[in-house]
Amino acid sequence: MGGIASAPLPDAVIDLKKLKAINATALADINGGAATVYGVEIDASANSGEDVFVKFVDSLTATPGSDDPVLQLRCTKALTQTFMFPRGLPFGTGISAWAAQEKTIAGVTNPSGTVNVTLLLGA
Repeated sequence: MGGIASAPLPDAVIDLKKLKAINATALADINGGAATVYGVEIDASANSGEDVFVKFVDSLTATPGSDDPVLQLRCTKALTQTFMFPRGLPFGTGISAWAAQEKTIAGVTNPSGTVNVTLLLGA
């Protein structure tokens, strides 16, 4: 017999972080230190050329092309996609991120259109 499993949001949801026009240049220490990611929305609706890969590292800085992401999310071109993590994904040091056309670590080609990302963060 099936059912719907639910998980409550954490008591300490502290912020929504909006990353506008993210590209292959890293955005360093997005939250100013450690945080837990509960959700990610990738808006690639203005990026019709190719799928985009948003990459996250647990660090105060990032070097696209050499840092191995701890989380990589693919968004289909010209769409907005939402990824939820009900139990949270902890980033113990900080969150740095970038977006590229390639899924490989070495890939550093900017998306051909605008990509915006919104993070739901908790403590």
